[in-house]
Amino acid sequence: MLHVRLLADSLSKLSIEKKLKCPWQVVLTFSDNDNLDTTFSVEPVFEEAQKLSYKQLSDYIYVLAENIGPMVAASARELTRLT
Repeated sequence: MLHVRLLADSLSKLSIEKKLKCPWQVVLTFSDNDNLDTTFSVEPVFEEAQKLSYKQLSDYIYVLAENIGPMVAASARELTRLT
């Protein structure tokens, strides 16, 4: 589940860098009771998200779309370099 850890770390970095003013999290989900695959969602922390407008949430989704892939890839490269 290393990819989930890298994703969660990237979400934290975006908050620390003030690119997200609302904390986001990785949440374990499932689609059906007979589906054994583990899936995850990325979502804002509910209590904080309630304080935001739809426009603000939409803006954060754009920030995630632009930043999360490169951040996860950079973290993975760094881990590869360290091992």
